[in-house]
Amino acid sequence: MAKGLSRGAGRVRWPRLVAEECERFPHASHAWSEGHTTRQGRSQGALTKAKVHIVKHETSYIKLTTFVKLHWFNDARISPEVLAQSSTAPDARRLFSRLPANPAFRIFMKVIRYEDPAGKIHHAVEQQGPGPLRVEGDPLHGFQLTGETAIVGRILAPVVPTMIWCVGKNYRRHADEVGMGIDEYPEVFAKGTNAVQDPTQPIRFPERAKSSEIDYEGELVVVIGRACKDVAREQALDYVAGYTCGNDVTARDWQLKTGGSQWCRGKSFDTFAPLGPCLVTRDSLGDPDGLRIQTQVNGRTMQDANTRDMIHGVPALIEFLSQSTTLLPGTVIFTGTPSGVGMAQNPPLWLKDGDEVSVTIEKIGTLTNRVCGAHR
Repeated sequence: MAKGLSRGAGRVRWPRLVAEECERFPHASHAWSEGHTTRQGRSQGALTKAKVHIVKHETSYIKLTTFVKLHWFNDARISPEVLAQSSTAPDARRLFSRLPANPAFRIFMKVIRYEDPAGKIHHAVEQQGPGPLRVEGDPLHGFQLTGETAIVGRILAPVVPTMIWCVGKNYRRHADEVGMGIDEYPEVFAKGTNAVQDPTQPIRFPERAKSSEIDYEGELVVVIGRACKDVAREQALDYVAGYTCGNDVTARDWQLKTGGSQWCRGKSFDTFAPLGPCLVTRDSLGDPDGLRIQTQVNGRTMQDANTRDMIHGVPALIEFLSQSTTLLPGTVIFTGTPSGVGMAQNPPLWLKDGDEVSVTIEKIGTLTNRVCGAHR
């Protein structure tokens, strides 16, 4: 047992990684902890650090010469700068950055996707200090911290979706305000991946498909990290890479009048799916139930709710959407918008050229985009 760890009750030993997981780590076959922790990620006593062995599978298990010191905070999370600055082998960094969820270990990371001044696209993790740390790889396929400060030219949407699923009427007060009933099953529709827009970039009015009823919908967005199908809700969050903010921008006239009763038409115009500003890893966020979500238009708060008010929570949505359907890595799920949308105001508050829309979600951040005409 590592020095300083308590031998109190309710202890959990780190499980040895099964062969299936070991295949994901090209330079490390097994990992375990010398110590025990409580289910809250800390000992009954004053746990301050733990030591972890990284070993290679050769003729026998060989311990690397270095140990990794992990500084544990009260909420059992470690920051990316601790990993990057620790004197650990590259094997250890790669393993920690790709380690699956564990009740006794959480990696606190906000991942950004960005374009550097030369036009190349990278990922980085935010940290306290001079700037984000560049990583090799991405959140969907695993990444390695480099310890280099990222040179950010422009923040991009944190993921390039393989598919966008959306859920309508998932907050009771929103269903009431738009005069639509509550269904037993989630109301699902698709949104074109062409609609994705980066943080700070403009939401553009459709030029050819004219619309005078452009509306905002701030939403919690789930990003799937591993392919899954027929998932039970109890295991659903295991397949989540992380969460971000989204704005399900909607042309209400095309959604409800001229779209042939199909919602996707009025929601899939270019730039109608802003995402960002970062991807917060699953373990960083913890339970997605209980997050405050707000939308402001020109500084005026229009939506202010909590994700606990969802009719169908995130695990239930993943269970429902994965029925006989493979959710590929990079699948994005807009989980529904709370009350306060523009069409429900009296008179309706449609977005206009020059408006600024900000979606803020607790523990994630703020996604801001300006609205502009098609010709600007």
